[in-house]
Amino acid sequence: MKKIIIGILICSGFILGITRCGTERQQENIKDKYVYAHTFNDGRIIHFTFDVPYNNDSLINAFSSSNILLDNFIEKLEYIVTFRDGGSKLYRYDKSDMIFGDEEFYTVVCNTVDNNKDIYVSKYKDNLIDNCSMKINDIDGLSMTIKEGTLSNSGVTIIITDISDKNNIYGEEYRIDKKINNEWISLEPIIDNYGWNSMGYLVSDDDKLEFEINWENIYGKIESGQYRLVKYTSEIGEEPIHYITVEFEIK
Repeated sequence: MKKIIIGILICSGFILGITRCGTERQQENIKDKYVYAHTFNDGRIIHFTFDVPYNNDSLINAFSSSNILLDNFIEKLEYIVTFRDGGSKLYRYDKSDMIFGDEEFYTVVCNTVDNNKDIYVSKYKDNLIDNCSMKINDIDGLSMTIKEGTLSNSGVTIIITDISDKNNIYGEEYRIDKKINNEWISLEPIIDNYGWNSMGYLVSDDDKLEFEINWENIYGKIESGQYRLVKYTSEIGEEPIHYITVEFEIK
């Protein structure tokens, strides 16, 4: 039976992966998975594997406490290559610098034609760039629709239907993109700090899950135009994240 599941700590745009609470054996199995993330005010997310160090602590804690700013972090890395996906860039941390710890790691800063601007940090560079290719509406049996009569310029109720063979987890986090010149551009929040409910959810026995969303506090009342609401999902320890979308029009 599918039901509400284990909580995820989410506050002020900071997300701590639920796999952190797993057993030692589980942690060993997911050490190379993206299990930590921090959300910046502009909507970008920086993802970390379990084993990326930072001077006896973790980079995720350094970002969440603002001990490190993203631009300063990137400046300290060694540039390697730019990819032909719109401009994603790969960097390496030289452990001899002794700035972020004494172990080498790699970082890819996504800048793709499908508007993926996220950042991924891993001890290994193999397949790191694959995370920049957003997995949008790619899971068979998974869809998101708008509940009839709920759409307004300040919010909406969405229905997720999941008849896939995956135990996908859903949080309350979302973003809104606007179509401008035939390109999806993420809306800028009107506030600097905001947070999300601390629960993760599975669909119920009827394979559906509803979220009542009021975006007025984050984005204000949005003006007329074409939009899409974007949520993401994954199984525990899975990478990359899968995005699901539903498009709508405000007149």
